[in-house]
Amino acid sequence: MHGATMGTLTAEVSLDQVNWDTLSIKVGQQQATQAAPYADESVSLAAYAGKVVYVRFGGSRNGGFTGDMAIDDVFIGTPASCDAPLGFSVTQVYSESVDLEWSGTLLAGESYKVEYGLSGFSAGSGATTVVYDTAATIGGLTSASAYDFYVTKFCSATDSSSATTASASTLPMPTAACGNYELRLKEAWGDGWNGNTMTVASNNAAPGTYSVPSGFLQANVTLSIFPGDTLQLIWDGGGSYQNECSFELWDLSTTPATALFISATGDNMVDGHTQYEVYCGAGAPCIAASGLVVNPMQTMANLSWTGDTSAAYYVVEYGAAGFTLGTGDTMHVYGSTMATVTGLDMSTSYEYYVTSHCSATSAAAPHGPVQLSTLGLPTGVSYDANGCQECDS
Repeated sequence: MHGATMGTLTAEVSLDQVNWDTLSIKVGQQQATQAAPYADESVSLAAYAGKVVYVRFGGSRNGGFTGDMAIDDVFIGTPASCDAPLGFSVTQVYSESVDLEWSGTLLAGESYKVEYGLSGFSAGSGATTVVYDTAATIGGLTSASAYDFYVTKFCSATDSSSATTASASTLPMPTAACGNYELRLKEAWGDGWNGNTMTVASNNAAPGTYSVPSGFLQANVTLSIFPGDTLQLIWDGGGSYQNECSFELWDLSTTPATALFISATGDNMVDGHTQYEVYCGAGAPCIAASGLVVNPMQTMANLSWTGDTSAAYYVVEYGAAGFTLGTGDTMHVYGSTMATVTGLDMSTSYEYYVTSHCSATSAAAPHGPVQLSTLGLPTGVSYDANGCQECDS
């Protein structure tokens, strides 16, 4: 269910095809992008046990034609004993990582497994990480690439839920850019952006929000990027006919001007997410990060440190204690001095470094290492191959 003028989807049940009871109602847009996967929905028919029932689905329009609605894979039967995660979504995307979130409850001995890979990969062949929370940061991804994600709940070694899915494309790597640029907001139909907006956020200035006025095909905004500036181009959405909206960033220092970035259309961008980032790191010296604090858990670790406005981004590097700097796993962090490293082994000693980068060619000295061990299992508990806890008593 995607689109600015999405209507209502209902599911109803009847014993006689005359009187109908409502089982479920979904109103308005449910998926953030047109390419988002199907969402799972379960309803109880316990009140009709032992009876012959009729089930029907109804869809209504909400004016306009920018609403795509579809249902698939309807199953009526005994529900799985292990409840599937709900509301699985991508909450933020970066160049080399994404933040995932879902809802659910874990009891003792239960866990979630996140599997991921490039878009279209076969389930069971992707990379996996075991999670004991309802959120995860997946790092080590390739920039400007489309990925599929699956999350499955494991209630025991032999009992798991169905997998729920989400998809997202990582952003291009932030681009070093200093000088004057033109942000071109494009409209394919000629009637403006119909309530959609985008925001330019800066670390050194108040954010600006822009749109294409009604009756226009394009609006241009000049952006000046000075040393120490980092700019994020954020698609706000919020209006209708998002499939007609896009934007481009052009470099005015060349003759003729050259395109630095061309976005997808609005229906393939996630509202409220950064779509592109540029920085100007020349000038001030690059100041090293400091005060790295590591909070290890069983298979992940939360990191925080003190940064400086000279940094355009940070690189976290980590590996087994004693690894050679430059050979470890890395994670790029933008606009934050915190990171979560996942996919670690339990009861293992790791070392962590943070390096401030002011541009693609300017970096401070690495800060670290900080060495700490991940936690082990509680006494009397082991894990099977799926990451599920098995208690001895």
